[in-house]
Amino acid sequence: MDNFRCRATVGRGSDERCQNGCERGLEIGQESLENLRSALLRDYPDLGESPANELAAMTLSQLDGSFVAAMAGETALTPRVLSDAVHTLAKSMSANASIADVRRAR
Repeated sequence: MDNFRCRATVGRGSDERCQNGCERGLEIGQESLENLRSALLRDYPDLGESPANELAAMTLSQLDGSFVAAMAGETALTPRVLSDAVHTLAKSMSANASIADVRRAR
């Protein structure tokens, strides 16, 4: 959810229902981010907190972008393509974290 857009809408004197909807949208975004971060750490325990946070945020941004692209008629960015990309990146980041741990241990 676009935090800036939500605050701008609420700031223009919109009704309480709109404000509650924006606030709930932000809460859902935070919950989604946390759930995704937790799933990434569960599936890729070597990933680390910071990379998991960054990857979760990037994934949610990609999903938002894919919805916009779909509305414009673009069909190449399917949820499956995005999922495969996230898992490939997570595996790579996790492998790199493991290599760095081995190098530090030397």
